[in-house]
Amino acid sequence: MGLTQTELGRLAVVTPSYISKLENDPFIRVSEEMLQRLANALGVTVEEVWDSPYEELGKNPLTGPARTERAILRAYRKLGRRSQDRLLRTLIQLKEFREQNE
Repeated sequence: MGLTQTELGRLAVVTPSYISKLENDPFIRVSEEMLQRLANALGVTVEEVWDSPYEELGKNPLTGPARTERAILRAYRKLGRRSQDRLLRTLIQLKEFREQNE
């Protein structure tokens, strides 16, 4: 659709900063009313907001895997160096275990 945050905010009667939070904060809670307002502003149903084709590509800013990946990366960056190293070692071990058991 190609709307800016300002345009979508105006149509949904919310601030552009709230739209930004929706796109970037993986833990933000969105009310049913807000979902309906966003869907109305976009000219789609609430289901279409959640079942966007972008989700398959990991690009849906409201729900997709890309949002989860951003949250994980932000949390990782907040860890100390030792914790980052331990987490990486654990992930490598998990990957190796999965490969061996496929």
